[in-house]
Amino acid sequence: TPEGKEIVVARVRPGSVVGEMANYTSGARTAKISVTEPTTLIRIKMDQFDMLEAEHPDIAATFHRLMAQVLARRLARTTGLLRDLGV
Repeated sequence: TPEGKEIVVARVRPGSVVGEMANYTSGARTAKISVTEPTTLIRIKMDQFDMLEAEHPDIAATFHRLMAQVLARRLARTTGLLRDLGV
């Protein structure tokens, strides 16, 4: 919050994707990630991804399709929550 209070907005499971929106929008991150147990993360920097797109466009296209599916599921969930709240 603006006052510095942390609010849990989601709990993610193994295999989850986080931080992708800021990469796709080139915008600021909208949340901070904290872990509650030992965790292994894979970070894909956009300059590395640009190289992947140039050298292996088929792999990059598959990645983008998977990200579109992740974002579509999240949007559907959010839309459902808003509908349930009467918004």
